[in-house]
Amino acid sequence: MDAGDFAKSRIVFEDVVQRAPHFARGYTNLAFARFHEGAAAEALELVRHVVAKLEPENVYALGSVVHYATVLGFEDEAHAAAEALKRIGAADPGAHFKQVEAFARLRWHEEILRTASRVHQAPEGVREDLYYVLGVAAANLGRYDDALSFLEQAESSRNYGPLAQRARAQILSGRRVSGDGFFLSYLAPHQWIGLADLQRLERKEIADAPGLLELLLDNVGRDDVGAVHAIGSLESPRAIRALRCIAEGTAGSRELRFAALQELSRRGEIGPEDPVRFWDGKGWTQVRVSQTAMASGPTHAVNDEDLPAFEAAVHLGREGRFAEAVRTWSELVRLHPRNPVPLCNLAVMELRLERREKARTHLCAALELDPDYLHARVALAQLLFAEGDHEAAHADLFRRGFPREAPVPTICAWIDLAARLAFERADMDEVVNLAEMLRELDPSATEIAGLSIERLTHARRRSIDEPSSGEKLLRERLLSVEPTLAECFEGWNLERLRVVARVLDLRGSSKARKAELLAAIRRELSTRSTVEKLCAHLPAASRQLLLAIADAGGAIALSELAQRFGAEHRKRKRVTEGISERLDALDRLGLIAIGHVGSTPSAVIPSEIRLALRAVPRQGGRGAPRDARS
Repeated sequence: MDAGDFAKSRIVFEDVVQRAPHFARGYTNLAFARFHEGAAAEALELVRHVVAKLEPENVYALGSVVHYATVLGFEDEAHAAAEALKRIGAADPGAHFKQVEAFARLRWHEEILRTASRVHQAPEGVREDLYYVLGVAAANLGRYDDALSFLEQAESSRNYGPLAQRARAQILSGRRVSGDGFFLSYLAPHQWIGLADLQRLERKEIADAPGLLELLLDNVGRDDVGAVHAIGSLESPRAIRALRCIAEGTAGSRELRFAALQELSRRGEIGPEDPVRFWDGKGWTQVRVSQTAMASGPTHAVNDEDLPAFEAAVHLGREGRFAEAVRTWSELVRLHPRNPVPLCNLAVMELRLERREKARTHLCAALELDPDYLHARVALAQLLFAEGDHEAAHADLFRRGFPREAPVPTICAWIDLAARLAFERADMDEVVNLAEMLRELDPSATEIAGLSIERLTHARRRSIDEPSSGEKLLRERLLSVEPTLAECFEGWNLERLRVVARVLDLRGSSKARKAELLAAIRRELSTRSTVEKLCAHLPAASRQLLLAIADAGGAIALSELAQRFGAEHRKRKRVTEGISERLDALDRLGLIAIGHVGSTPSAVIPSEIRLALRAVPRQGGRGAPRDARS
């Protein structure tokens, strides 16, 4: 196991467990091997068995429960196991370190320092490892003298020596970690994520794995904005909660917190016009994610003597002093009546103060001065989009065609809105085309790295090759034999719900909140006429598959479907390829759900839809219109 051969280790410990079913260490070692093979849920079940049936106070099992439960999202269980560890005296140095490591996973800094008196009892090797964890805990609590002392003694650690040196250098450089919300991370990547999953992540074969969120949060603690965007790409409720903690907190830079707000908006958890309480570094203010970012500097000619006034106005807006910024930009408009830059930035500040009509007037005036001023055109289109007038937003945005001479950041804003408009039309091909156009203009543009269009493009391509991590989680969920629509829609994100809403022609779906949209879709799909209409417009192959599932009682194993419908696809690499495509189409419309019934991967029709399908003819079927296929 020390050599990383977890497959052989698993075989050995499976034999140990079979021969000695009451030997706790066999279960904990088998769990460790299974976790590193990528079976985190199985690993958790094994250590749960030790705590529940064999040794309730086994430190190694409880510490492993903290680890596996944390990365799988069972936070209450992880905290309960850690509380149990607090009440137990570690019998040996290894158990002592397991306790401390468990507290480190939950960032219980104070609890770690309470174990300091026992460190001298540990043998060489373990003692240095413990000093490292103590040093990080002391640093995270602002006790820098203690931290430096502990970390110095940890520099000879075989496991943590380089990390101890880096942490010590950071403290000596004057970079403090307490008081501003940052923290030093305790653990290396392989201590969060199983080795097999870590390798698959590095090869980009998967997009998520148990432990990745915790690893990214460690990077957020170092004020890494990229880590926030990476968290936003994870399809899990825990990622949403983490983004909320970052966005609604005071830790890190303003850019870090605003990145979290952007991700929440992209995921549909915050409306583009919802006022959000936001810490700007000096106090609490109200912001809206849809507000156009101010021009960082004028793109039209400005005299050198006027530049300080422009920069001061920009600075006021960034500090959240919007009323003062309005007065300053108004004065600059008076002094520079032929320059559209002050007008555009004045409009942005008016939007911050919820004066939409004034903002609209200023943006129109800026475009009268210069119809090619892209920043103003994008800002006006964003305003129209936020108001729900997508046709006007599209017309305004494309009035001058694709921008090819503007600064790259402004082009990024243009493409971002164009992609959102295309997504609202369920035109994913257009989204992909927009991304390719941007790459032609500037393949090295770093501004596109965190752009929502990149994620849409990635999701589109990945959906062709393999399901996203969120879809995998949905497909691995447990379903009853006769689930309701509510059960089947559990875990769907807002973007996925909007696709169904557009097919059902639900008005106001682009502005509806997730709960409202979910209720409206469930009402509509519970109506017999709606289901019959959807079936009539399905492609014949998808309709045939849906009715076959209905005729099988409404639930059928995926393996059986593959046997029934795989013959026509025998020349393909995967016999279920064509079936998978049809299942995906039905799943995305909410007509079926894919998951596990018992231990069997199955396709299941919601109970409300089964009733309507009884009246649907079993022959024929027309081709689907463009929106129904999406």
